[in-house]
Amino acid sequence: METKDLYFYDGYVVKNGELRKYYGDRARDGDYTYPNIAPVITEEAATRDATSITFLEGVKVLGRHLCGHSCVRSVSLPNSLEEIGESCFYYCSNMTEIILPKNLKRIKERAFSNTGLSELVIPPSVVEIGSGILSGSKAKKLVVSPNAKIPNFLIDQSRIEELRITAHQFDEVIKESQRRERKECKEDPDTYCPFGGCQTLKKVWLDDTEYDDLSLFEYATQNGCSKRTFNRLFWNTPFHTDKSMRRKRA
Repeated sequence: METKDLYFYDGYVVKNGELRKYYGDRARDGDYTYPNIAPVITEEAATRDATSITFLEGVKVLGRHLCGHSCVRSVSLPNSLEEIGESCFYYCSNMTEIILPKNLKRIKERAFSNTGLSELVIPPSVVEIGSGILSGSKAKKLVVSPNAKIPNFLIDQSRIEELRITAHQFDEVIKESQRRERKECKEDPDTYCPFGGCQTLKKVWLDDTEYDDLSLFEYATQNGCSKRTFNRLFWNTPFHTDKSMRRKRA
């Protein structure tokens, strides 16, 4: 795959290894196949009227806002893909499912915000996840790569009901919050809310164990997490202990 400076005028423009312009290789109206002439596809190559998009093997990076505000319903991603850019699929409200490739490494902020996805399963290959990747989306289930660091505001403003992470990831979040509380870094502990802002959250899985609000609080306190820290991590969710205790008394 050639990545030097090239300019083509028969449907696309490539420069410095980036697909800058694309006018569509369509089998029929709305069906687009992005060529693998360059490893990076930028926002400028967006096709807003696409209903079905196929990215060919060899494409490694989907740029920020690439498919945002499009009519796309289905997307086929290549195993060569390594990065999904910031807000890449935002406001793709007709897209109800997506299978992430096995070699994907990075998902940037708000990548799938305001989409019609019902769930998102992030493969183990992913090591970096941005905040708010499902904010405003319809997704009710999120399975996080066990090898990724939990970002701040992971499920903020989403409709997630079921979150699946590892016990190690949850313990690391507690440690990070405590590190900030001890002022071992410059970050403000009050703005660290990895699981906050999701008012629909019903259960959290740590490895193969399911927890509701009360049982997760018990698990956290047994692992040295204070009530104050726990409530900050689950700010504005049903897991906040003030809300949990009111439901329990009721």
